[in-house]
Amino acid sequence: MCWAGLACGHNGQVLSVTEGEAQERAELLADIGYDVFLDLAATPASSQTRVRFRCRRPGADTFAQLDLAATSEVRLNGQLLPPPDGGRVRLAGLAAENVLVADGVIADVGGMDPGLIRFTDPADGASYVLADGFPDQAARLFYCFDQPSLPCAVTLTVRVPPGWQCLGNGQARDGGDGVWRFGTVTGMRPYLFTVCAGPYQQVWASGGHGVSVRAWRRPALRQWDEALGRFAETAARALRHYERALGTPCPYPGYDIVFVPELTGLAGSAPGLMFVSETLLARMADPDDEFVTVVCAHEVAHLWFGSLVTMRWWDDLWLDEALATYLRPCRLHPASDAHGVCVTTWVRTGDVLAVNPVVPV
Repeated sequence: MCWAGLACGHNGQVLSVTEGEAQERAELLADIGYDVFLDLAATPASSQTRVRFRCRRPGADTFAQLDLAATSEVRLNGQLLPPPDGGRVRLAGLAAENVLVADGVIADVGGMDPGLIRFTDPADGASYVLADGFPDQAARLFYCFDQPSLPCAVTLTVRVPPGWQCLGNGQARDGGDGVWRFGTVTGMRPYLFTVCAGPYQQVWASGGHGVSVRAWRRPALRQWDEALGRFAETAARALRHYERALGTPCPYPGYDIVFVPELTGLAGSAPGLMFVSETLLARMADPDDEFVTVVCAHEVAHLWFGSLVTMRWWDDLWLDEALATYLRPCRLHPASDAHGVCVTTWVRTGDVLAVNPVVPV
């Protein structure tokens, strides 16, 4: 990835919204709420979106992003709109209160591209799906205003084949018919939208009170359960450490750790969810491998820096990463439970905040 000059996404791809356009939309729009339905049991997968939002200057024009493989129809306040052009839908003459609706087909992608990624387990033929919009391709999954400076509320419903688990940004319940309904997650950004679905098995869960932490993997990976449990315990201790160090409770009631096949990066974190590459399993088998601890603690820190608070634009992404790194505890041994952090960590963090007092909500 690169953020010098032009902000770039995966494979050097220029972001779909410029900084100037993002600033104009942030000044114009408010109170954005998404109701998203994904049908992952269908072939191809499909998406339905209803977006409610306010316009601070009624009568103004803007645009939304929609980059589905095929679109059935798009409507603004009941009026049919032309189909997307270049991944954008023009919205003219906005009212004070607005409703956008759209539905269509989601294309499968591969390689490093964000979107809907499928994997078939060669061990048992089972299928798995990862829906990922980072850095700014959530429009491949649903209709949205995708930029860091437009926080939103997301309410998600997903239909999956029988026997699948569905894990995402909020806590979900299975209605018994393959339809999973997630609680509304506030303070979201569309690019943080993530869904992991498939016949995952739970291998670890935290006990006691506080944030629920769970770990999930494919059935074919049961020989790694001891290492996976150790990784999940490290995440739970890191979470408690950050709550104490920051004086701010974890902003999400649950945190699912999913070991995902064919993930291109080592790990990623979004509200309520960490997804980890299976390529890290070999290093997890060594309980003394500090690199695994560093990766785990870093991703947990993104629940606060990168999820709860984040940048206004991509050229400040380094600050999310810097804070997640500098706040990492020196050690996360079970006996110490990470009561302290490195002294240099706090000094450096203070310097960063003094120079850049900009991390907006």
